[in-house]
Amino acid sequence: MIQEMEDEALSFMEKRKKIEAVRQKEMLKKNEEMFKELVAALLLAGQISISFLPSFIQNELRPIVYKYRNEQQVYVDSFIRDDYRVGIETGQKLLSLSNEEITPFDGNTSGSEYEEVLVSLLLYAERIIDNQHETVLGNLNRDITSIYISNKRLSNREVEKDVDTQNNSTLNTILTGALISRYISPTFNNINNRTHMTAQNETNRALNHGILMRYLIAKRDNIPGLQVKWVEVRDERLCKYCREAAHGGEHANGVYNIDDVTPPPLHSRCRCILIPFSTRWGD
Repeated sequence: MIQEMEDEALSFMEKRKKIEAVRQKEMLKKNEEMFKELVAALLLAGQISISFLPSFIQNELRPIVYKYRNEQQVYVDSFIRDDYRVGIETGQKLLSLSNEEITPFDGNTSGSEYEEVLVSLLLYAERIIDNQHETVLGNLNRDITSIYISNKRLSNREVEKDVDTQNNSTLNTILTGALISRYISPTFNNINNRTHMTAQNETNRALNHGILMRYLIAKRDNIPGLQVKWVEVRDERLCKYCREAAHGGEHANGVYNIDDVTPPPLHSRCRCILIPFSTRWGD
C-alpha cells in the first residue's frame, strides 16, 4: 500500500513538470516585456546625469518595474490558489488508497482551516515578488552607478561616441541612456533566474501545504495516529538534503509526526512530496 502511494505521488510530480514549465514561460515573457520597456525609457531619456540618477530611477524606472510586479503578483496568486486546491485533492486521492473511511473533500476552502493556510501562502508569495522587483531596482542603480564610475568594458573611442562632447561634463557625470541600456543585462539575468525558482518553489509549496492540510483534517476526523512519509524524486538531481529528509525521522524511514513536519520545499527547486503513512497499513 505504501509503495502504491509513493508510485502515485512520484507519477503526479512528474506530470507537474509541464505545468511548471508553462508558468515559467509566462513569467519570463512578462520579464522580457518589462526589460524592453525599461530600455525604451533609458533610450528616451537621452543623457542621464549621475546627480539626477536617484530621481530618474524613482520617477521613470520604478513605475515600470511596479506595473509588472503587480501583473506577476496576480499571476502567481492564481496558480497558488489552483495548486493549493490540487494539493488538497491529491491528498484526498492518496488517502483513498488506504481504504480508510475518509470524509470526501467538498471543494470548499473558504472560512475554514484551509483558507487560513492559503492566505499565509499568498502573503509569503507577495513578499517574494516584492523582494524580486525591489532587487531589480537596486541592481539597476548599482549597475548604472558602476558604469559611471568605471566605464565598464568601454574603450576611449566608444566613450567618445556616448558622451556629450558639446557639454563640459565628464564621463563620470553624464552618460547616454543608449550606452547604459547596453550594460544592464546582468540585472535581467538575475530576475529571470529568480523567476524560474518562484514558479517551481511556490508550486511545490502550495501543493504540499494543501496535501498536508488534507491529512491533518483526516487525522482529526477519522484516522488517529496518521503520520506522513517524505518521498524524494530519485534521480541524478537528488540532493543530500532531500535524501536525508527521506531517510530521517525517528526510525530513519522518512516518517514524521504530521503535527510537526514542515512540508516541502526543503530548499530552492525542491521536488519532494508528502504521502500519508500509518504503521497498521503495512508496506
